Amino acid sequence: MERFTETDCSKCGVPVNVDLDPQGDLVRYDDAQRALDAEREKVAKLEKIQAIDLKNNNEYREQLATLQAQLRQVEGELADEKTAYKKLSEQWNKTSIDLADTEGKEHT
Repeated sequence: MERFTETDCSKCGVPVNVDLDPQGDLVRYDDAQRALDAEREKVAKLEKIQAIDLKNNNEYREQLATLQAQLRQVEGELADEKTAYKKLSEQWNKTSIDLADTEGKEHT
């Protein structure tokens, strides 16, 4: 904004700083300063919200990493159990076959 001096200060005659807004209207400097301060406050609030969101995001990432590690552990345990079950099943089948062969030989 361009800076101007306004000579008519609502009946006092003292020059007052004013700015020219984008539409070409004169805006008192104090009004512009209040608007700027309000925008700065909004930015400060948004920065606080962003910091909270970032903290929450980091916490969520940590929780996700923990859950993923737990999932990998459970998947590993499940794979171990499947392997053990398969070996047990193979042993049981072999034992059943051996018993069947033994019984078949006894009857002959």
